[in-house]
Amino acid sequence: MTKSINCCLCKKRCQLNNRRRCFSGVIKTFLTEKLQRCVQETDRLCASCTAKLYKQVKNCNKTIRSRSIEINNSGENNEAHIPGACAANVFTSPKSIRLEIKSAPKTHRYCIVCKKEGNTRHRLVTITSEARTQSFIEKGIFINQKSRCCKIHMESRFFKIQALDVLQSSKQHEYFSRTDIIGLLNDLRAIMKMTSSRLNFDIPALMTEENYNDLTGLSKEQFCDLLGYMSTVRSSGVRSVRTCLGVFLTKLRVGLSNKILGTVFGLKTSQVQRIIHAARRTLMETFVPHTLGFQHISHEDFVTNHTTPVAKQLFTTDPRQAVIVLDGTYIFIQKSSDYHFQRMSYSMHKHRPLVKPMIIVGTDGYILSILGPYFADGHNNDASITKHAITNNLENITAWLQDDDICIVDRGFRDAVQYLEDQGYMVKMPVCMVKGKKQLTTNEANLTRLVTKCRWVVESTNARLKQFHFFEKVVPNTMISSIGDLVKITGGILNKYKRPLVCNPENEEVAKEDELDQLSDLVNSLQSGNYVNFALKLFCKSKFNQDIPNLPSIHYGLTTMLVQVCRNL
Repeated sequence: MTKSINCCLCKKRCQLNNRRRCFSGVIKTFLTEKLQRCVQETDRLCASCTAKLYKQVKNCNKTIRSRSIEINNSGENNEAHIPGACAANVFTSPKSIRLEIKSAPKTHRYCIVCKKEGNTRHRLVTITSEARTQSFIEKGIFINQKSRCCKIHMESRFFKIQALDVLQSSKQHEYFSRTDIIGLLNDLRAIMKMTSSRLNFDIPALMTEENYNDLTGLSKEQFCDLLGYMSTVRSSGVRSVRTCLGVFLTKLRVGLSNKILGTVFGLKTSQVQRIIHAARRTLMETFVPHTLGFQHISHEDFVTNHTTPVAKQLFTTDPRQAVIVLDGTYIFIQKSSDYHFQRMSYSMHKHRPLVKPMIIVGTDGYILSILGPYFADGHNNDASITKHAITNNLENITAWLQDDDICIVDRGFRDAVQYLEDQGYMVKMPVCMVKGKKQLTTNEANLTRLVTKCRWVVESTNARLKQFHFFEKVVPNTMISSIGDLVKITGGILNKYKRPLVCNPENEEVAKEDELDQLSDLVNSLQSGNYVNFALKLFCKSKFNQDIPNLPSIHYGLTTMLVQVCRNL
């Protein structure tokens, strides 16, 4: 009696004349994937299953060839564009996995978008893998590789937006094979690589150290440290806490409009406005009190850590004296439609609307405090702003300052010098030239140079603030009320994360007392009348590269002869 043998695939009994052995290499490889085991010598197939396997292998080879032509036409040799296909595996597993995913019609007779039938005059095109993946991401509709569409619906291997809006599904589920799922995942990965934005603060690995510095002005480590002060901000479905801080710092550093920031970060303009408001309010509560203001540092620590040896040597007589430098800066704003505000914010000096913060720094560039901002009309010059701060005791400034503390200012504070001295403070200001004089005396010029030697740091600090381009550009009217908070937050960032302008004051060349005394006792040769001798010395030094130490006096009557002699040399 003949032994009963069943088909290893369909498990049905095979007649003697209907049995097939699994020795073929193609069939054996394909059958191994279906059975999920090695094919044995005793395994047999029925004629029906053998025909089905050959048909599936044939269809699989056509699919691989069509995808290869598609890759060659695009000029790419990337296996990621062939879902589920690789050099070592050219066979597909059976479509036995049902997923509740919408799918488009599987047909090459008509366009799946506009339903227009294809013919010799209106030819349909194969839908690229990028377009199929785009449909799955945007609409949640799976498109079979056999589907076709009109050429006008495609643009650079992707669907047009109008085509996606019209695209409809025909079924609420679809059967997938393991190969289809792997291919779909590979296509999704390739599209995400192609379309992912680099401005993603949620994944630190996507942005380099240089990207962080260009966009926020901070390094990655400094950004993470500042993120610790955002503990009161909660993540939402629109943005995370890291994105909130990243958008805020990018706004300050780059100075882009809210609309452009929304385009870059994939947000709406209203969402960007709320993000900036939330970050500003949080940092003013948690960050600024620890990094800026008269109360964040004691008088003794300020004198010890932020007063340079040059300032101590030039101006102080007591090691407990503090030296502060004051100056105002400008932040330009839009012209307001409110006539009263327009008059108060218009500067007759700059001939444009602006506001004026008052910057107070140490002699090493450390920002002690930022007051204001103030209006720009004639009632708010540097002197009046200083009087207002002392009179109203802003930030408890009178308790922080001590008697004989030194204030270094420019000539714009000349109307407040007497007021500050009456309060018990010492004022150092460049000497103003008396009416009728054409130049300063030697002592006045030297004193002005000494003041300038320590006052330059406040100008450099203003330049540092303007490196955050939000303050360099014209601020829109909608953010005028936030300028004061934004300037203070920026000042706190400079204090905490940037080096002082004078990095190594202990190694700086310190002016010696004997040299200063010598400068104070110098006689101005031009003022004493010997300007001819002085001019001849200067000419000889520049002409012959040597000095003439003992030049005899020349009377004024010989001036003409001297000029002729010099011209003939």
